[in-house]
Amino acid sequence: MLINCKVCNTEARVSKGRKYCSRRCCALDQRGRSLPHTPEWEAKRLAAVRIASARRRGVKTGLRPPGVIEKMRDGCENWRRQNPEAAAAVAIRNLPKDVAMENNPNWRGGRTKNARDFYTRNSGKIVKWRAEVFERDGHRCKGCGATERLECHHILPLVTTKAFAFHRANGVTLCHSCHKKTDSWATKGRDHSSKDAAAGSIHVRFIPQSWHDYDTCGNWQVGEDGSVLILVSQMSDPRYQQLVAVHELVECLACIADGVTQEMVDAFDMGPGSDLDEPGNSPEAPYHHQHMMATEVEKRLAAALHVNWDDYDAAVGDAGIWESDDGGRGDPGET
Repeated sequence: MLINCKVCNTEARVSKGRKYCSRRCCALDQRGRSLPHTPEWEAKRLAAVRIASARRRGVKTGLRPPGVIEKMRDGCENWRRQNPEAAAAVAIRNLPKDVAMENNPNWRGGRTKNARDFYTRNSGKIVKWRAEVFERDGHRCKGCGATERLECHHILPLVTTKAFAFHRANGVTLCHSCHKKTDSWATKGRDHSSKDAAAGSIHVRFIPQSWHDYDTCGNWQVGEDGSVLILVSQMSDPRYQQLVAVHELVECLACIADGVTQEMVDAFDMGPGSDLDEPGNSPEAPYHHQHMMATEVEKRLAAALHVNWDDYDAAVGDAGIWESDDGGRGDPGET
């Protein structure tokens, strides 16, 4: 739905019920407001909690008889006095994670705070990235075509690396239902013990054809930390996907070494080369030399994998592209 931001009056497309165009505007609107936690308010809250605890019904025992809560509190106090060191250790473990840190069993090195700080610092970039992805996809879900409750999905999750957080090619428009079905929605498929990928890492994702930034079967992106993201269309033969991935990786590394930027490649592919069957084959392409070298590597690898080049070349055109049964809503795999 379209709204006018309550703070800056900017027109923005947001989900139902929102009043602001960004988190920054929301924070600005809340600044200076007094919180309801006055001493009187806190006293009423504690009184209500005590009444609720006294009336709490046990699962098997039913309504608690009078004096049970008081007896439990006295027992806890006696244990604290008799075991001061153990009581102190329990108190430290029960402190908030950002206070107790490694003493809290749920501590993961401050990942939650780092993630929140990242969103706070880059709220404007996130809003711009989301608008660009929505505009490219025509404000329509790439999975089912819905136009309501649209969300932006990171193909390569931020928990893996934030190097491609604001790359339009790393985003796809999905409705809430389709977004929930991906393997990286919320905390699904997430290794909470892992850390962000190291700078210079290489990531390969096999995605539905409709998820690409433009009409292509392979695309490469370079992050701010030197990481490389390879996006390849899903195909009927896994070897075809792997061959395209190798081609894109070789071409990407050669372009980096020769000073051919990603912006130059995208400008040609989405501009003069958009009408060509294979833009890299054109001598006018800024990455023509790198593309031809990658093709030579690709042909040698295809021979080693016993792949017929003519069949593979036709499949890469369109015949071998494979969409999942759910219309491309499944989250792509990563190597």
